[in-house]
Amino acid sequence: MLEADRPTHPPWPPLFSSAFVEQTRSRLHRRRVLVITGTSTGARERLAADVAGLIDRPSPHRHVARAGDDARPYFAVGQLWLGEHPAADDDLDDVEHLIRQRLDQRDRPASVVLIGADQCDAQSVEVLLRLAESDDLRLVTTAAPDARATLEWLGQVGDVVEVGPLDVDTLDEKLQQRFAARPDAAVTELVHRRSGGSYELVQRFVDASVASGLIVVRDDALTLEATVPVPGSDAQTDASRRDALDVSALLGRVDADEARASFGRATVDDAVARGVLSESDGTLRFVFAVEGTAIRRAMTLDRQRELHDRYSAELTRTITLPGVAPRVADWWLATGHLLPVELAARAAREANLETRFRRALVYSDSASNQEHRTIAPVERGYALLELGDSGDFHEMFVGVDPDELTEDELFAYIRAAQVLDDENERDQLVRRAIEHDDPAVRRRRDAIRTLAELVHQTFTRGGDRVASRLRALAFSDQLSPGNRAVTFTALSGALFSVGRPVQAVESSEFALSSLLGSGEPISAFHLDGSREMLIAAHVAALDLDGAERALEAYSAGPFGTGGGRLTLALQARVWMQHGRLDDALDSALQALNDMGPNDPRHLRGWVEAMAAECLVHLDRAPEARAALAAAARHPSLMPETDLARRITMAGAHDAMAEPEVALEILNDAFEEASSRGLLQAAIEAAGAGVLIGGPPQLARLLEVVDDLVDPAGRPLVWQRFARATHAYDIDSIVRIAIELEAKEARLMAAGVAQFVLDMARRATDLDDGTRAHLADLADLSGRLAR
Repeated sequence: MLEADRPTHPPWPPLFSSAFVEQTRSRLHRRRVLVITGTSTGARERLAADVAGLIDRPSPHRHVARAGDDARPYFAVGQLWLGEHPAADDDLDDVEHLIRQRLDQRDRPASVVLIGADQCDAQSVEVLLRLAESDDLRLVTTAAPDARATLEWLGQVGDVVEVGPLDVDTLDEKLQQRFAARPDAAVTELVHRRSGGSYELVQRFVDASVASGLIVVRDDALTLEATVPVPGSDAQTDASRRDALDVSALLGRVDADEARASFGRATVDDAVARGVLSESDGTLRFVFAVEGTAIRRAMTLDRQRELHDRYSAELTRTITLPGVAPRVADWWLATGHLLPVELAARAAREANLETRFRRALVYSDSASNQEHRTIAPVERGYALLELGDSGDFHEMFVGVDPDELTEDELFAYIRAAQVLDDENERDQLVRRAIEHDDPAVRRRRDAIRTLAELVHQTFTRGGDRVASRLRALAFSDQLSPGNRAVTFTALSGALFSVGRPVQAVESSEFALSSLLGSGEPISAFHLDGSREMLIAAHVAALDLDGAERALEAYSAGPFGTGGGRLTLALQARVWMQHGRLDDALDSALQALNDMGPNDPRHLRGWVEAMAAECLVHLDRAPEARAALAAAARHPSLMPETDLARRITMAGAHDAMAEPEVALEILNDAFEEASSRGLLQAAIEAAGAGVLIGGPPQLARLLEVVDDLVDPAGRPLVWQRFARATHAYDIDSIVRIAIELEAKEARLMAAGVAQFVLDMARRATDLDDGTRAHLADLADLSGRLAR
């Protein structure tokens, strides 16, 4: 069945009712510590997130303890408060005081979620309990029901809530709410048996079964399709088969040849024939990933040790499969084994690609590998920056010898040095980085220094000269494949800033093709920036279909398991251009939630401004004012991002009938953009000024668009709009609005439509049909918000 042909169903209902969540939250406020236990891991985590008010579970206020963490004193504290590194022998009182100082910066007690207190180091738990007791924070934690000692300890100071698995009646009710159809008893029985009552596994199993055609809605009933076999099996008939399934569950994917050599050909072939495992491109995985998840969650640590002792040395090719290394590394660490350096580096790189930055820090830490040294500095530095820990990032590079770095690592080293406040220290480190006895090596290092300087200039000011130098450097044969991709990404940014979006798209695509086609391991350090620039360039080129495709690839990550550090913020941007304001608002709010106290990319104010503009068009003025006030408090250190923040704020102020405030913001934005050579931002500020202030603002727009040569995308639209407005050519302005609508650029179309409606006040200026169509097009609170 084609995706477009599939019936749509209501979303899954929440696991817990709002009344139960509020009741449980009140227990947290009374006792300050809430302990959630029960047999379902997913239910424990879901209730913890709901009670703590996390919109999306990944959060800087949430830490997941893993097997082996109990042997690392203060590890959880260091993960929750990045930049703090208590030593193992530090006194509890001192660490408590240190974290309390961080908490004193907040207006109210923080809600901290600790998943798996039974696997966490005792020192961190004790610090958190003390801070909760002194009312500095609220602690929501989970523990397995068999962790009796932990539950007894936490229960002495907190309130314990036990959540059980779904029973058959509740499952039946959830299925009926999801599909608006009564499930047959056979469906409910199968789903309950396969999921064990775990709601997370219920959703995964049912959604996968619907996608495969196993479960169908027919005549208002949810039934099993008799012609589709039920994959998998409940029986594990022998030890080899159990080993094969357990290892596959731990690692997600296994090399098929290694599996047959390790577990036996007959065992693997039988699992494939039964529909438990599938084989594709030489790898094995579960037909239903939910079954692997269930097996992995039920597996004891002793069982993991047994499997490690038996098979870890035999799975050398499996470790190299894309996306597997982090799971292998977790397996090694959980069973008390230090990581081989090569595995640790691969795991750190792949964790960053999946935006699991805290895990990347664990894998690259000197305490985690067999050589007891910090490894993969590019990956470790990238993770530190994404988590807002710039201090450790600089410290890490200051202490390394440039001769021990690869060229990609040397670029990160020079970038770290360039942003130091101390000019003498900065110059000394850069000189140290490029010095070498071999003239050829020195030339390549000098090219890296030039690249770092040009990248910095790209972020601060535009101009054709920067683009020209980047283009020459890209084709100089003095750069590694990774640094060459950085050059093309920076070139894309430079072209974007001077109003050449189509060329910016081409440059980003070249960067991506060189990365993905090089055959070399891909780093998020290179890949994320290229994909983000491509999305922005597509938007500026008015190719919103291209932006959506690029966004989909970015959010999926290279392994299809998720990635893209800025996915939600970029989703908000693309949905806004489409006029999908509800979707844009949801993405913006989730992006703000995920940022927590950290904003390493300096995007908070811009995202708040997008939320404000969505809110005002959705007739939620009080919330819009609050979002605007927040956006005003959060300027960005990145000039182009800050200009986008201010231009978006101006749009929100205009929608709230405050055109004078909007024009004042736009005037300042235009002057700054012009002084920095950021032509694209200057055009956007001037264009928005005309839409808000009318023809009196036109001279400024004409000034910046008249000299454009072969413009495309948004610059071309603004040029045509300026000239048509100057000529009082209403028909041409109407055509611009209609063409924008055809491109589904509905936010821009709405602005142009409203402008021409205000301009064409005489009855003879527009016929009734055109006037009605433009009025509908300009209405962002109605048709476009749906």
